Amino acid sequence: MSNMEPSKLKTQVSASDISATSTTVAPRATMLLSSAQLALSTVALAAGVTVLGVSADALKTFDDTHLPSEYFLPLWPADVDVRPVQGMVAAGTVVTVMSLVSLVMGRLSMVSTWTNPPPQCVSSPVIKTRNKPLLHMIPSLLALLAVLVAVGLSYHLNAANPTVHNWTCRWRQVPMQQRPHWGTLCKQGEVGLALMVTLIPVEVMLTGVCAYAALAQRNKSLPEH
Repeated sequence: MSNMEPSKLKTQVSASDISATSTTVAPRATMLLSSAQLALSTVALAAGVTVLGVSADALKTFDDTHLPSEYFLPLWPADVDVRPVQGMVAAGTVVTVMSLVSLVMGRLSMVSTWTNPPPQCVSSPVIKTRNKPLLHMIPSLLALLAVLVAVGLSYHLNAANPTVHNWTCRWRQVPMQQRPHWGTLCKQGEVGLALMVTLIPVEVMLTGVCAYAALAQRNKSLPEH
Protein backbone atom coordinates (compact mmCIF):
# COMPACT_ATOMS: atom_id res chain seq x y z
CA MET A 1 0.00 0.00 0.00
CA SER A 2 2.81 2.39 0.85
CA ASN A 3 4.34 1.84 -2.60
CA MET A 4 1.06 2.67 -4.34
CA GLU A 5 0.45 5.94 -2.52
CA PRO A 6 3.36 7.85 -4.15
CA SER A 7 2.23 6.55 -7.53
CA LYS A 8 -1.29 7.89 -6.96
CA LEU A 9 0.12 11.19 -5.75
CA LYS A 10 2.35 11.45 -8.81
CA THR A 11 -0.61 10.75 -11.10
CA GLN A 12 -2.69 13.44 -9.40
CA VAL A 13 0.12 15.97 -9.68
CA SER A 14 0.62 15.18 -13.38
CA ALA A 15 -3.09 15.57 -14.08
CA SER A 16 -3.16 18.90 -12.29
CA ASP A 17 -0.14 20.09 -14.28
CA ILE A 18 -1.82 19.15 -17.55
CA SER A 19 -5.01 20.93 -16.50
CA ALA A 20 -3.08 24.06 -15.52
CA THR A 21 -1.18 24.05 -18.81
CA SER A 22 -4.35 23.69 -20.90
CA THR A 23 -6.14 26.46 -19.04
CA THR A 24 -3.10 28.72 -19.54
CA VAL A 25 -2.90 28.06 -23.29
CA ALA A 26 -6.59 28.83 -23.89
CA PRO A 27 -6.43 32.47 -22.73
CA ARG A 28 -3.21 32.95 -24.72
CA ALA A 29 -4.88 31.77 -27.90
CA THR A 30 -7.87 33.99 -27.20
CA MET A 31 -5.60 36.96 -26.60
CA LEU A 32 -3.74 36.26 -29.86
CA LEU A 33 -6.98 36.16 -31.87
CA SER A 34 -8.25 39.31 -30.15
CA SER A 35 -4.98 41.09 -30.89
CA ALA A 36 -5.21 40.10 -34.56
CA GLN A 37 -8.78 41.38 -34.70
CA LEU A 38 -7.76 44.69 -33.12
CA ALA A 39 -4.82 45.12 -35.52
CA LEU A 40 -6.88 44.39 -38.63
CA SER A 41 -9.73 46.59 -37.41
CA THR A 42 -7.28 49.45 -36.83
CA VAL A 43 -5.92 49.12 -40.37
CA ALA A 44 -9.46 49.03 -41.77
CA LEU A 45 -10.44 52.08 -39.71
CA ALA A 46 -7.49 54.11 -40.96
CA ALA A 47 -8.21 53.14 -44.58
CA GLY A 48 -11.93 53.81 -44.20
CA VAL A 49 -11.38 57.28 -42.74
CA THR A 50 -8.93 58.14 -45.54
CA VAL A 51 -11.30 56.93 -48.27
CA LEU A 52 -14.18 58.84 -46.70
CA GLY A 53 -12.09 62.03 -46.50
CA VAL A 54 -10.74 62.07 -50.05
CA SER A 55 -14.02 60.96 -51.63
CA ALA A 56 -16.13 63.46 -49.68
CA ASP A 57 -13.72 66.25 -50.65
CA ALA A 58 -13.92 65.29 -54.34
CA LEU A 59 -17.71 65.19 -54.22
CA LYS A 60 -17.89 68.58 -52.47
CA THR A 61 -15.51 70.10 -55.00
CA PHE A 62 -17.67 68.83 -57.84
CA ASP A 63 -20.83 70.22 -56.25
CA ASP A 64 -19.17 73.61 -55.68
CA THR A 65 -17.68 73.98 -59.17
CA HIS A 66 -20.30 72.31 -61.36
CA LEU A 67 -22.32 74.87 -63.31
CA PRO A 68 -25.60 74.32 -65.16
CA SER A 69 -25.39 74.14 -68.96
CA GLU A 70 -27.08 77.54 -69.49
CA TYR A 71 -23.98 79.36 -68.22
CA PHE A 72 -21.89 78.09 -71.19
CA LEU A 73 -18.85 77.78 -68.93
CA PRO A 74 -18.61 74.06 -68.32
CA LEU A 75 -15.79 72.70 -66.18
CA TRP A 76 -17.46 69.30 -66.05
CA PRO A 77 -19.40 67.30 -68.63
CA ALA A 78 -23.14 67.73 -68.46
CA ASP A 79 -23.60 63.97 -68.05
CA VAL A 80 -20.83 63.35 -65.50
CA ASP A 81 -21.66 60.31 -63.36
CA VAL A 82 -21.16 60.92 -59.63
CA ARG A 83 -22.29 57.45 -58.53
CA PRO A 84 -18.74 56.05 -58.19
CA VAL A 85 -17.63 58.79 -55.81
CA GLN A 86 -20.93 58.58 -53.95
CA GLY A 87 -20.36 54.85 -53.59
CA MET A 88 -16.87 55.51 -52.22
CA VAL A 89 -18.26 57.94 -49.65
CA ALA A 90 -20.91 55.43 -48.60
CA ALA A 91 -18.42 52.55 -48.42
CA GLY A 92 -15.93 54.66 -46.49
CA THR A 93 -18.63 55.53 -43.99
CA VAL A 94 -19.68 51.90 -43.56
CA VAL A 95 -16.07 50.72 -43.16
CA THR A 96 -15.33 53.45 -40.61
CA VAL A 97 -18.40 52.70 -38.50
CA MET A 98 -18.02 48.92 -38.70
CA SER A 99 -14.31 49.14 -37.85
CA LEU A 100 -15.13 51.18 -34.76
CA VAL A 101 -17.72 48.58 -33.75
CA SER A 102 -15.20 45.79 -34.32
CA LEU A 103 -12.57 47.62 -32.27
CA VAL A 104 -14.95 48.06 -29.36
CA MET A 105 -16.06 44.43 -29.48
CA GLY A 106 -12.46 43.22 -29.73
CA ARG A 107 -11.39 45.39 -26.82
CA LEU A 108 -14.26 44.14 -24.68
CA SER A 109 -13.29 40.57 -25.58
CA MET A 110 -9.71 41.17 -24.42
CA VAL A 111 -10.89 42.74 -21.16
CA SER A 112 -13.24 39.80 -20.62
CA THR A 113 -10.38 37.37 -21.17
CA TRP A 114 -8.24 39.10 -18.55
CA THR A 115 -10.96 39.63 -15.95
CA ASN A 116 -12.86 36.35 -16.42
CA PRO A 117 -10.33 33.58 -17.08
CA PRO A 118 -11.99 30.25 -17.87
CA PRO A 119 -10.30 27.87 -15.36
CA GLN A 120 -12.51 28.70 -12.41
CA CYS A 121 -15.81 28.27 -14.22
CA VAL A 122 -15.63 26.41 -17.50
CA SER A 123 -19.22 25.76 -18.46
CA SER A 124 -20.91 29.04 -17.62
CA PRO A 125 -18.60 31.49 -19.50
CA VAL A 126 -18.54 29.17 -22.51
CA ILE A 127 -22.30 29.08 -22.71
CA LYS A 128 -22.60 32.85 -22.30
CA THR A 129 -19.92 33.80 -24.85
CA ARG A 130 -20.09 30.88 -27.23
CA ASN A 131 -21.58 32.91 -30.10
CA LYS A 132 -19.60 36.12 -29.49
CA PRO A 133 -17.04 35.51 -32.29
CA LEU A 134 -19.94 34.99 -34.69
CA LEU A 135 -21.26 38.41 -33.67
CA HIS A 136 -17.78 39.82 -34.37
CA MET A 137 -18.11 38.61 -37.97
CA ILE A 138 -21.12 40.84 -38.68
CA PRO A 139 -19.22 44.19 -38.87
CA SER A 140 -16.47 42.77 -41.08
CA LEU A 141 -18.99 41.10 -43.40
CA LEU A 142 -20.97 44.33 -43.78
CA ALA A 143 -17.79 46.29 -44.44
CA LEU A 144 -16.61 43.71 -46.98
CA LEU A 145 -19.94 43.87 -48.80
CA ALA A 146 -19.80 47.68 -48.95
CA VAL A 147 -16.23 47.62 -50.26
CA LEU A 148 -17.02 45.06 -52.98
CA VAL A 149 -20.01 47.09 -54.18
CA ALA A 150 -18.03 50.35 -54.23
CA VAL A 151 -15.06 48.83 -56.08
CA GLY A 152 -17.24 47.07 -58.63
CA LEU A 153 -19.29 50.21 -59.20
CA SER A 154 -16.18 52.37 -59.61
CA TYR A 155 -14.46 50.11 -62.14
CA HIS A 156 -17.64 49.54 -64.15
CA LEU A 157 -18.79 53.16 -64.37
CA ASN A 158 -15.31 54.66 -64.81
CA ALA A 159 -14.90 52.49 -67.89
CA ALA A 160 -18.32 53.33 -69.33
CA ASN A 161 -19.15 56.95 -68.45
CA PRO A 162 -17.45 60.27 -67.69
CA THR A 163 -17.01 60.34 -63.93
CA VAL A 164 -15.40 62.66 -61.41
CA HIS A 165 -12.34 60.42 -61.29
CA ASN A 166 -11.66 59.80 -64.96
CA TRP A 167 -12.48 63.40 -65.90
CA THR A 168 -10.05 64.89 -63.38
CA CYS A 169 -7.33 62.44 -64.44
CA ARG A 170 -7.91 63.38 -68.07
CA TRP A 171 -7.09 67.04 -67.32
CA ARG A 172 -4.59 66.58 -64.48
CA GLN A 173 -1.76 68.17 -66.51
CA VAL A 174 -3.68 71.45 -66.77
CA PRO A 175 -2.45 73.89 -64.06
CA MET A 176 -5.27 75.33 -61.97
CA GLN A 177 -4.87 78.29 -59.61
CA GLN A 178 -8.20 77.60 -57.93
CA ARG A 179 -10.66 74.77 -57.57
CA PRO A 180 -11.09 72.32 -59.13
CA HIS A 181 -7.44 71.30 -58.98
CA TRP A 182 -7.51 68.47 -61.50
CA GLY A 183 -4.22 66.87 -60.47
CA THR A 184 -5.08 66.83 -56.77
CA LEU A 185 -8.55 65.42 -57.36
CA CYS A 186 -7.10 62.73 -59.65
CA LYS A 187 -4.57 61.66 -57.01
CA GLN A 188 -7.29 61.61 -54.35
CA GLY A 189 -9.41 59.35 -56.53
CA GLU A 190 -6.51 57.00 -57.18
CA VAL A 191 -5.66 56.81 -53.46
CA GLY A 192 -9.27 56.18 -52.50
CA LEU A 193 -9.72 53.42 -55.05
CA ALA A 194 -6.39 51.78 -54.17
CA LEU A 195 -7.31 51.76 -50.47
CA MET A 196 -10.70 50.27 -51.28
CA VAL A 197 -9.04 47.44 -53.19
CA THR A 198 -6.61 46.93 -50.29
CA LEU A 199 -9.52 46.72 -47.87
CA ILE A 200 -10.84 43.59 -49.58
CA PRO A 201 -8.12 41.22 -48.27
CA VAL A 202 -8.08 43.08 -44.93
CA GLU A 203 -11.79 42.49 -44.38
CA VAL A 204 -11.48 38.91 -45.62
CA MET A 205 -8.71 38.25 -43.09
CA LEU A 206 -10.72 39.93 -40.33
CA THR A 207 -13.72 37.74 -41.14
CA GLY A 208 -11.46 34.68 -41.18
CA VAL A 209 -10.03 35.52 -37.75
CA CYS A 210 -13.54 35.83 -36.31
CA ALA A 211 -14.62 32.60 -37.98
CA TYR A 212 -11.58 30.75 -36.60
CA ALA A 213 -12.26 32.14 -33.13
CA ALA A 214 -15.88 30.98 -33.34
CA LEU A 215 -14.80 27.50 -34.45
CA ALA A 216 -12.16 27.24 -31.71
CA GLN A 217 -14.64 28.35 -29.06
CA ARG A 218 -17.24 25.90 -30.36
CA ASN A 219 -14.76 23.02 -30.16
CA LYS A 220 -13.75 24.09 -26.65
CA SER A 221 -17.39 24.08 -25.55
CA LEU A 222 -18.03 20.50 -26.74
CA PRO A 223 -18.27 17.98 -23.89
CA GLU A 224 -15.32 15.63 -23.50
CA HIS A 225 -15.94 11.88 -23.79
